[in-house]
Amino acid sequence: MHIESINNMITHLFQPSGSSLCGQTCVAMIAGKQIKDVVSIIGRGKTSAPALRKALRHFGFACSSRTERVRKGAIIPELVIIRLHYRGEKASHWTVMHKGKFYDPTYGIVEKYPDEIYRTSFVAVGF
Repeated sequence: MHIESINNMITHLFQPSGSSLCGQTCVAMIAGKQIKDVVSIIGRGKTSAPALRKALRHFGFACSSRTERVRKGAIIPELVIIRLHYRGEKASHWTVMHKGKFYDPTYGIVEKYPDEIYRTSFVAVGF
């Protein structure tokens, strides 16, 4: 498993190959937990924003009470779990965004995504 420290706050983790555990992996990165610890709280498979909030709160993190939409020109908080969508597809993917950089459970640390991948909504995380 690849692990890289992110500003001594977050540990980057890759989700298990072939899994749908991107949301669980995002929570594990932020909470400093193992993915299995998050799975024990919210289960396996595709993850909803309410499930992410439930897991974050379980591990003692404050988070937004609702999912916020990404709006053009709006400021996104410093630390969020953000949903990405792929143009022309129904698929979505959760990733951590910290200070404008993405800590993606599938692709690693990403500065900028290709144009066919766009941000749609997020759960803000506070300490």
